[in-house]
Amino acid sequence: MQVIKKNLKASQDKKKNYAYHNRLFKEFQIGEHVYFHIKPEKSSLRIGSCAKMATQYCEPFKIIERIGPVA
Repeated sequence: MQVIKKNLKASQDKKKNYAYHNRLFKEFQIGEHVYFHIKPEKSSLRIGSCAKMATQYCEPFKIIERIGPVA
């Protein structure tokens, strides 16, 4: 039984490391500017003026209030 638990734990750790390898955790400060990544066909946001990024990103927005570490 202990061998099974050990193998299961090793498998879970391996999957966790793989999942977090490419994940970025960013914190933003008040006053910074950020772009929103959108899906144009599903978004009600107006697309910005930059033609190169118009299909993916909406104009830069200034952060005016911080709700949480990521939000």
